[in-house]
Amino acid sequence: MSEIVKDPNLILTWIKEKQRNEQAMLYRLNNLFRGSIPRSKMRRVVLAAFEQMSREIANIYTSGPAMGAATDEENLAVWSTLEQPTTIPYFRIVRMTNKLINGDRAHPRLDCNDFSELIRVIGAWLEKGGGFGAPDINKAYRVGADKVNRPEDTIYKYLLYLTDLKKKYGWQYPSRMSDAERTALDKLVTPRGDYIARQGVRDDQNWSKAVRQREDGNQHHSIEEHVADFWVRPKFNKQSGMQIFRANRDDICKKIDLLFGFIIGATISGTTTDTAMVLEAFGSQLRPPLHAGYYLFPVGTIAASLHHSLLEAGLALTVVEAIDSYCAGFYTTLIPKGGLPGELQDAEGILREAEEAKENRHLLIWYNGNEKVPAGCIRWNKPYELRDARKLAEGKGLLTHIKNMPKVPDKMAILRFMKLMSPRLFAYLPEEFQLR
Repeated sequence: MSEIVKDPNLILTWIKEKQRNEQAMLYRLNNLFRGSIPRSKMRRVVLAAFEQMSREIANIYTSGPAMGAATDEENLAVWSTLEQPTTIPYFRIVRMTNKLINGDRAHPRLDCNDFSELIRVIGAWLEKGGGFGAPDINKAYRVGADKVNRPEDTIYKYLLYLTDLKKKYGWQYPSRMSDAERTALDKLVTPRGDYIARQGVRDDQNWSKAVRQREDGNQHHSIEEHVADFWVRPKFNKQSGMQIFRANRDDICKKIDLLFGFIIGATISGTTTDTAMVLEAFGSQLRPPLHAGYYLFPVGTIAASLHHSLLEAGLALTVVEAIDSYCAGFYTTLIPKGGLPGELQDAEGILREAEEAKENRHLLIWYNGNEKVPAGCIRWNKPYELRDARKLAEGKGLLTHIKNMPKVPDKMAILRFMKLMSPRLFAYLPEEFQLR
């Protein structure tokens, strides 16, 4: 039978150990992406985008998407790595492009966290209509995202066919598809084209204010001491996202954090989906194309830097279907659908070791109105319990069912949640936890 614990101090100790174990895993993943091969490949992805941005501003000196993106993201630490730092957006883009071209010869050499910040700039550029001539877009097109266009629309047919090719061949589809498939795709190409389309329905469901609530950026949040040793700090005394923002009130991620004992972050990560968009758009241009295993990149950078929590990055990767569905606390579910390339093979061991660590206790926690003090928890620890407990933490189900849970989950709320997500778990509970 599962373990029932009602000692708040013990539960809080377990929560801190769980969070520390998770952050230590992210720190190790960050080090993996600092390796020479991942660093080289990510530099090439970012360079491909910045070269295109540089060509754009050569024709439009004072305005346009690239200039707007560099202005919007002017406070990023990565700009301070330029040998001649500048406040002028035009020169920032040009000088950063040259720095990317110089690669390992540049001083200081850019690392994976620098590339992650530059991807923020690229994402802002694309969302402003740069790169693909698609003005007024809101979110990136994703494999498996809701189709908001009518079936008779050409762009719908194009994106649907592109989805089939990417499922069949992965990012290698440009070089692996047959002549017949290439001809069929070419017939569907539209000027508003590759990778990007408006996704209003998906946005309302997963990114609206109804599910994303966080405090304003006028207050500072300290990074919790028990995870600070494994926090990849931003450079030049810049702040992480979680020092500026924290999920608040009825935020969907905050409720999940309270339920399972994860660190409260800054709400579901749009930066992760932007990163996936950039990897798809420019990773596919490399020869050979970037391996789909690099969908893990935002986990090893954005989450390791505590711009967002791991949960928030994992749910975002679930929404874009880069992974099947992140099961919170079951870290091997973060492995992308396409597997891992040779240079990232160690990631599987890192994820598995953290998942199987004794500190990674699988808890279901309830409160009596005070979110700072747990009232009790159910701890699942037997193999047959964990198989069913994994269903509780399944990302797609969480995005569907957590919305109606109270801001601070009480005992009755977690029992109703169990009934929706994994009713077989009731067999492992004592009489007082049976729903009638």
